[in-house]
Amino acid sequence: MTAGENKIDQGTHFYEDGDLLININESLAVFKVHKKIMELASPVFKAMFQSCNSIENHERSLEAVTLYEAPNYIEDLLTFIYPASFLRIQWENVLYLLPLSDKYELNSLTKICCEFLESSVYENPLETLFLAEKYQFPKAYKDSSKIIIDDFFEYRTRHLFYQISLKTKDKLQNYYLDFIEAIRNVTKSSLCHIPRSCHATCWHGDIHQHGKASKRRVMELIEKIQKNVDIRPSQLWKTFSEFAAEGKGNCENYIYERHIKKELLEHLGDFEKLEAYPDRLSNFNHYIYIEL
Repeated sequence: MTAGENKIDQGTHFYEDGDLLININESLAVFKVHKKIMELASPVFKAMFQSCNSIENHERSLEAVTLYEAPNYIEDLLTFIYPASFLRIQWENVLYLLPLSDKYELNSLTKICCEFLESSVYENPLETLFLAEKYQFPKAYKDSSKIIIDDFFEYRTRHLFYQISLKTKDKLQNYYLDFIEAIRNVTKSSLCHIPRSCHATCWHGDIHQHGKASKRRVMELIEKIQKNVDIRPSQLWKTFSEFAAEGKGNCENYIYERHIKKELLEHLGDFEKLEAYPDRLSNFNHYIYIEL
C-alpha cells in the first residue's frame, strides 16, 4: 500500500513522528503511535509487534497492526498509555477498560479501575460485584456484598443479579437467610442473662431498680427487632448502637458492650464499616458481608 492509495483517517492519537500505524477491524488506520511507548506499556503489544506488516509512505516504511476493538476503546487505551494525556475512569468506560487491561496485561490500568470500583461501589454495587469477582478484586467484592445483602430482596430482582456467578448468588442468599434465622435465635432469654454485677458502682437484678430498668429496655428492644421481619443488617446495627448511645449510665453501657454486642456478633457474624459510604464517619455505618 502506498500513501496515494488510501488516505489515513487521523484519530486523536496521530503523531507525526510515530512509527506504528494501528488499524481497526481491517479498516483504514486511525492511529499513528510510537512503537517503543506501546512496547513499554504492554508485553502483549511487544510480542504482537514482532510480526508487524510494513506500509510504505512517502517518508519511510511504517509498521502496522490491526486491533479488533471499537475505535473509541482503543482511543481511551492510548490516552491511558501516553504520559502527556489523562484518562478519567468512570462507569461509562470501566466496563470495557477492564477487559482491555486484562487482554493486553496493562497492570497499572487494572489497578486504577480497581480503585475506581472501591471508591464508587455505593453507586453501582451489582456492577461492582460482577467485575470484582471476574477480575478478583477482594475489597471491591466484599464492599459491594455489604450493600447487596443489606437490601437483598431488592437487588435480587434486578437483571444484573443473574449475571453474577451461581457461586456468589448462593453465598449472598445463604448469608442473608442465615441473618434472618439468627434474628429469630436472638431471644430475650439469650440476651438477658446479664451478669449479676458490672464494674460500675451499682448492682444488676431485682435488688436495684436501675438494673431492672436496663433489662426491661433490652427486652423491649428485642421485641421491636423481632417484629420487624424485614430489618436490614445495617438497621439492626444502628438500632443497637442507638440503644447504647441512649444508655442510662454505666450499667446499660456495660450491658451493651459486654453482653448484648457479644451475643449479637455470635449469632449474626461480623459487621464492618463501608468506607465508600457517603457518611463514612458515621458510627452506624456497619454491614455484614461475604468474601472471595
